[in-house]
Amino acid sequence: AYLSHNPNLDLQYTIPAGFDTAGIGDMVEPGTSVSSLRVPTGTRMPYRSLVTAALVSSANNAALVLGDAVLVDDPSALQQYAAAQGAKTARIVEASGLDPANVGSAHDVALLSHALFRNPFVQSLTSVAVADLPTSGATMHVRSTNALIGRSTYHVDAGKTGYLVEAGYNLAVQATQDNRTLLLVLLGEPSSDTRFADADVLLQWAFAAYAWVPQF
Repeated sequence: AYLSHNPNLDLQYTIPAGFDTAGIGDMVEPGTSVSSLRVPTGTRMPYRSLVTAALVSSANNAALVLGDAVLVDDPSALQQYAAAQGAKTARIVEASGLDPANVGSAHDVALLSHALFRNPFVQSLTSVAVADLPTSGATMHVRSTNALIGRSTYHVDAGKTGYLVEAGYNLAVQATQDNRTLLLVLLGEPSSDTRFADADVLLQWAFAAYAWVPQF
C-alpha cells in the first residue's frame, strides 16, 4: 500500500526514542520475541531502508512507520487497498501484522502477495539473502527470513514470512523454474523449518506435475 503511492524513497526518516519497541509492546504478550529494526536514536535513514528492513528482515517497527505514512490521511486506507486487490475476507487493523485482529484467507494473502511481488523493487529486495541498509551512520546489513532463497531447483523471485502465536508460521513465496512462475501461500505451519520444507516440496511438485498450457 505504501509503495503504490510512488513515495520518495530517498526521503529521510529520523529514528525516535523508543523506536525498537514503538507501537509493538501493546500487541504482544510481555516477553514475546518480536523482530524489529534496532537503530540508535537520532539516526537518519531513507525510507528505502525502512522498506528493506520490513520486507527482508520482517522488522515490525519499520512496517508500522510505513503504515503510518499511508494511514495519516485515512484510517481505513490499508483496508481499502486490500479490497482494491480483490481481497474479500481480509481485515487489516494495523500495518505490522502483529495484532491478531488482522485476518484473511490464504487466497486473499495470495492476491495481496501478487500485488506486492510484481514490483521490481520488491523482487530485488526479497530475492536476496542479505540486503544493505544505508543510514546516516554505518551501513547496516539485514538477513532475509526466507530460507528458500538460494535453492538450486528454482529461483525465488520474492517472498515474505510471518509468524503469530495465533496464526502459526506462514509464508508467501513466488518462484520461477524454466520461465514458469508459481505463487505459493502456506498458513498455520507448526514450525519455521516445517513451513520451508513443505513449501519446497510443494513448489517442486507443482512445477513437475502441473500440465502447463503452451502460450502462443
